[in-house]
Amino acid sequence: MSKLGKVGPYTLLERLGRGGMGEVYLAGSRRGERVALKVLHELTQDDSSRIRLEREVRALRRVESPYVAKVLDADLGCARPYLVMEHIEGVTLLDRVRQDGPLDMAQLVDMAQGIAAALAIIHAAGVVHRDLKPANIIMGAEGPVLIDFGIAQVHDATRLTMTGTFLGTPGYTAPEIFADEQVDSPADIHAWAATVAFAATGRPAFGRGTAEAQMYAVLNGQADLKGVPVALLPLVRAALNREPGKRPTAALLADRLSRLARVTGGLGAGSAPKGLLAAPVAEETRGRAADDAKSPRKTGEEGRSPRPRVGGDTGPRARSGADTGPRTGDSGPRPRTGGEPGSRSRSGG
Repeated sequence: MSKLGKVGPYTLLERLGRGGMGEVYLAGSRRGERVALKVLHELTQDDSSRIRLEREVRALRRVESPYVAKVLDADLGCARPYLVMEHIEGVTLLDRVRQDGPLDMAQLVDMAQGIAAALAIIHAAGVVHRDLKPANIIMGAEGPVLIDFGIAQVHDATRLTMTGTFLGTPGYTAPEIFADEQVDSPADIHAWAATVAFAATGRPAFGRGTAEAQMYAVLNGQADLKGVPVALLPLVRAALNREPGKRPTAALLADRLSRLARVTGGLGAGSAPKGLLAAPVAEETRGRAADDAKSPRKTGEEGRSPRPRVGGDTGPRARSGADTGPRTGDSGPRPRTGGEPGSRSRSGG
């Protein structure tokens, strides 16, 4: 019997990380599969919020993408609410940059495109990640993977508490959250831009100061983008727009970066392919918003082969009481970063 005990039907094997919303453990299922289990703290008691959380979990369990850690199971109504995710081997983007320095151009574009694709697919499923940051991206053997959804974050969970404790990550939090404005998928886009800037430069875009200093920098648009490759600057700047409605969608970012990835082999870090990013992103965003209003969003296309899984079973994915409805996916081949399969495992914090 594990010294850490059990949560639901899962045996806790090792604590992998801890954050403001809960603790993440390596756990074993009844069938012997290894998973990442997040024990959730501070779950809202409001019925409407709990219903929203349950709806988001159901939506996430239908998402199929090589860029997103699969949500396998959840129980938000038990004494110790928990979320079960696929366990991914690899180092986090945060640790990768701290150990080896900023990503090179090809790696940077691949990471930026992969995470934009991940956001596009979860946004199409009606889910907002809410906690995108370098520590929540695994640089796996098959490319970047988005982990550790902020699924249990209530709308005001990122505010300063009465004791001054910050429950989010200020340098990767969108200004509308600090300003107590409506929060939706554009908040993830702002976090994407801050994450790409960190990966490109090795520095947090909004500084390393106190939470209050970082909040001030975010609210006032004081991002340090020195060192971000010219080819990526138009997208990063557009994604950091103070007005959420003027930020590009994740789908638009993924499309632009897919095209950029095809030519990055011949690019220098300070060069941009002529004409590739020339169209004003803000104008294209407005046109896209009008198109989206006329037709339902698509959640993906058929044709993507499943990403090989590391650290789990070698057959079909484990389903722990999973839904049987249709699943959401993205399509098309993507460049690979050539991650580090021998690196230590992280599944969120």
